[in-house]
Amino acid sequence: MIFKGKVAKLIPAIALASAATTVNAQQSEKDLGFYISGFADYYFAHWHPEETTQQRMGESLGFGVDFGYRINESFAARLELAKLNLAIESTDNEKSGHRVGVDALYHLGKSGFYLVGGVKQIDVYDSFTAANVGFGGYLEVADNWTVNTEALLLKSLESNDYTDSALKLGVSYTFADTKPTQQLAAAPAPLDADQDGVADGQDDCLNTPSNEVVDSKGCTVIEERQVVERLEVLFEHDQFDVAPHYFADIEAFAKYLKNDDVTAKISGHTSSLGNETYNQTLSVKRAEAVKAILVDSHGVNAANILVAGKGESELVNQDNTEEAHKVNRRAVVVVKLVEQVKKTK
Repeated sequence: MIFKGKVAKLIPAIALASAATTVNAQQSEKDLGFYISGFADYYFAHWHPEETTQQRMGESLGFGVDFGYRINESFAARLELAKLNLAIESTDNEKSGHRVGVDALYHLGKSGFYLVGGVKQIDVYDSFTAANVGFGGYLEVADNWTVNTEALLLKSLESNDYTDSALKLGVSYTFADTKPTQQLAAAPAPLDADQDGVADGQDDCLNTPSNEVVDSKGCTVIEERQVVERLEVLFEHDQFDVAPHYFADIEAFAKYLKNDDVTAKISGHTSSLGNETYNQTLSVKRAEAVKAILVDSHGVNAANILVAGKGESELVNQDNTEEAHKVNRRAVVVVKLVEQVKKTK
């Protein structure tokens, strides 16, 4: 009944300490766990009980137990129950009593040291409430087991103005599971035979080359690209007949013009020799000569071929030499195509 009454008096203090230590409870769940500690207690009183002022209380060698909860790496809360056997100075007698308290503990990182603060209800002759602060340390000696030591200073919160101190030495057992958590085996990666980043089960195009970009179905991405094909035919001086050795090149070029959506442009050119007006007419004839072979010999639609005479306005070589005149006497066929090509990395 004595303990029950004292615990009841300390319920508000227990709630206050619990609130203080749960501030960080949501931040970390590391080291959560209940613990119990048994301790020996050396208590220094040195005060006169109010009911018997002729006697002075001295030291006590007692014992007790702590019930604690480690909230996280930094904070813990505990309930303390202790038995006191205070010596009565100048006599061989002693007076038994009890101490009940609640504390909040702040652990200083992983150093093994901590600060403690709380309130105690002490009943030896007098019954009074005291605030306490202190400093402690612990040493892990085995899984779940630690040895603890602690120094406390207690100050009465009542009119008697008592000031006490205490030393504690105890052994604690933590009920938290200290065994390492087993890591779940990683799920095997989906099979991707062609290493294109798409699992075989979703890959519609297996065995795509490693240098090709693929879509979400594992098929090579096709993109459009504009390609310019060009054919050049040279002519003799003052001539517009196409030399036979160009026939094969023209035939090969005709394949680009089988599609009616493709248009070819043929421009005729001359050298700078001779009359400019005459050269203009000659350049048109040279372009028309190449067009005639494409249309008559290879079935290209005439409507898809545009002809222009440039005369001597676009010389590729400005020199007045036979070599320069030779490369300027020409017809140029240009086709712009849109090709579908595979996108590569």
